[in-house]
Formats: sequence, structure tokens, C-alpha cells
Amino acid sequence: MLRYIFVRFFKSFKDTASSTLCIVFPTKPNSSPGHIVFINLRSDVPPVVDNFGLILVILAIVLLYISVRQFNSYNEDPNPISPSSRIIMKSIYQYSRNPMYLGMIIFQIGLGLMLSMLHISFFTVLTYFLFRYFVIAPEEKYLEQKFKQDYIEYKRKVRRWF
Repeated sequence: MLRYIFVRFFKSFKDTASSTLCIVFPTKPNSSPGHIVFINLRSDVPPVVDNFGLILVILAIVLLYISVRQFNSYNEDPNPISPSSRIIMKSIYQYSRNPMYLGMIIFQIGLGLMLSMLHISFFTVLTYFLFRYFVIAPEEKYLEQKFKQDYIEYKRKVRRWF
């Protein structure tokens, strides 16, 4: 049985970030540590992938900035658990109902590509499902109850992501 898993981050000779996953499999209780397995989590990807990741990170930051600025211009709190006094339908919100979550997902993909740690990008699937079912679904239910037909019409006109 797996006793513990831990991740070590260290600097390589080229001063580039790299990571190694160390897994220790014990043989018997109170015996030697057993088998030790090291897995390199850093992928060897061409520089074009790193650059594309950087472009995605910049795009995500811009998207998040525009989204939060739009919330602030209406004196609304972007915190998803705070009450809403209106539906924001201007600027970026006329193209996406959830540009902040979209920005976070794009950021995660870009970060994984930029750092050549593709497992970060692969976890975007988990992030998507967590956002979709545990954040966005309750938000939309709340907004439908509060704004009724106005929000239903907004949902009909504007897609969830883009």
C-alpha cells in the first residue's frame, strides 16, 4: 500500500524550474522503506509550446482584469457568494456569461504549457467540472430565482463560455 506521496521542487543546473514526484512503496510494517520511484513531471516540449503558454497566461490576465473591472464599474462584488443587485451584460459579459472562470481555466492551461508541466494543463478538466457543477450551477440557479425572465433571456442570448 502506498504510504505517502510528496512532491519536491528544486532548481536544475540551468536554473529552470523542474519537479520530481517521489513515491515510496513500503514492503512491510517496520521494515525498510521498500521501493522508491522518481517520476519527472516536467515535459520536454518545444519552445513554441512555452511561448504559446505565455500568450495564454497574458490573455487570461487581460480577461480577468476586464471582467473584474466591469464588476467594479457597477459596484458589484465579484465574489461568487455575494448577493447580486443586477445582471452585468456589457463589455466582455455580452460574449461570455462567465469570463472570470474562463480566464482562470485559460490561465491554468497556459501555466502548464509555459512551465512545461503538462499535468497542470491536464488538471484543467477537473477544474472545469468543479466550476461547472459546484460554482456555476448554483450561481445560475440563484440568478434565475432572483432575476427570473431577465436572466433566462440573458442565458438565451449569451453562451456560458464564449
